[in-house]
Amino acid sequence: MLSDEDVKTFLSYLANAQQVSPNTQKVALNALAFLYNQFLNQPLGKIA
Repeated sequence: MLSDEDVKTFLSYLANAQQVSPNTQKVALNALAFLYNQFLNQPLGKIA
């Protein structure tokens, strides 16, 4: 399972290395949140 810091690192990677749009970053974050909430039955954690 990913830690909060792993998720931040992944989203930073998308923004900086892959230069994806902010909307794509939001979709990635929402997908991770859905995975955690619906399948792992625990909150993703604090990302901000």
